[in-house]
Amino acid sequence: MKKYLSLIKNHYKNYSIPSANNPEQGLPFWREKVLLKVIYILFFSAIIAYIPSFILAIINELWSIAVVDTFVYLIVFFLYLRKDLSVRFRAFTILTISYILGIFLVIVVGPFGAGYLWIFVLPLLAGTLIEKNSATYLLIINFITLILLGFIQYFVHPIAVEEFAFSISSWIVISANFIFLNIIITFSIIVIIRGLEDTLANEKIISASLEKHTEEIIAAKEEAENANKLKTEFLAQMSHEIRTPINTILSFSSLVKSEFQKEANEELDEYFISMSNAGKRIIRTIDLILNMSELQTESFKPIKRSINLCSDIFGNLLNEYKILAHEKGLKLDLTNNAKYCTVNADEYTMNQIFANLIDNAIKYTEKGEVNIRIYNEDNFLIICVADTGIGISPEYLERLFTPFLQEDNGYSRKFEGNGLGLSLVKKYCELNDAEIKIESQKGSGTEVFVIFDSIILSHS
Repeated sequence: MKKYLSLIKNHYKNYSIPSANNPEQGLPFWREKVLLKVIYILFFSAIIAYIPSFILAIINELWSIAVVDTFVYLIVFFLYLRKDLSVRFRAFTILTISYILGIFLVIVVGPFGAGYLWIFVLPLLAGTLIEKNSATYLLIINFITLILLGFIQYFVHPIAVEEFAFSISSWIVISANFIFLNIIITFSIIVIIRGLEDTLANEKIISASLEKHTEEIIAAKEEAENANKLKTEFLAQMSHEIRTPINTILSFSSLVKSEFQKEANEELDEYFISMSNAGKRIIRTIDLILNMSELQTESFKPIKRSINLCSDIFGNLLNEYKILAHEKGLKLDLTNNAKYCTVNADEYTMNQIFANLIDNAIKYTEKGEVNIRIYNEDNFLIICVADTGIGISPEYLERLFTPFLQEDNGYSRKFEGNGLGLSLVKKYCELNDAEIKIESQKGSGTEVFVIFDSIILSHS
């Protein structure tokens, strides 16, 4: 039994697939799908209804019913087999034979048969399977049909048997209500279908628009990726082209300085220092831009290994930046209270992180000190770079890691720099699974915390 039910179910699904199986066509697709389902149901239900109806008609010598039933079933059978016929033709055929059958049942059986039900349903089918105009025409035909049937019933020849006959006033009331309900239900269905049609059309437009935008986004993405690649290549090439002459200038500047050492005076020393600082600033700016570009294009690949921050990183950085701090009259100290000071990280990015933080602390501190504290807290290794500098306003703290951004009052253009340092620091921290936090108040200094949560247990 299950096997036969499964076969019927599969056959039903396969039969009800429209000729152009494309839901994006909108309402035409769904109308054909509904039509095919209606024909399928009519075909198999007609078999069940036709056989007993035909036998009873022959037994009772109701030859007209036998002929009409046979004619209707043959048409349904024809429509079932000919899926190649147009949707409109099959829909009109079903409506026509349904109308003929309804009228025939009214005439033969009377007003208490199923004939009026058939007639009532026709405008609904027309609105569903064809369009609004066809439903409107059938409503008009129904109205005319009721008038004619009433005229025949009361003025020509009674259709209903005498005991069920209505008075003419009752007939008018029933007919008026029939038409009224027919109009309301039909136009309700038409409004719903029209709304679905508009919705499907809008969805099609939106889908096409989204598809177009998607293609544009993909093209823009590819263009951006190519531009990023070209930018990286350009920056790398420019870095090389600028570094080479700058290094040459700095080398010759150092050579010239040594030649004029005996004749040097304070003013000349300042010139040489300015030349050296300007050259180093250019090289640092190029390095920062190139590093940021490599991170954005994900072309930078960190090489992680076991690093002792105290000896491998801060040992060299302190020697370098103590000179700079001394020139500004600042004190630069390192306090190491950490039992474990080793992390698994990339050495180059570790140098960049703490070089930027110490450089910023010295740059934005006019007097006082810069203190580096290293300590363990639970399973964390924490490095704090604290200064007594100008501090950061709460408003700017929220945008502190935005590239190329500097604070107007404080981290402003009166300080040299390009606003890339802290952006790179944050990205380098993320690459090394470290967290960065900044606490600061305007005019009260700044504390920057770099926190590692995966400490290698070895003594610093």
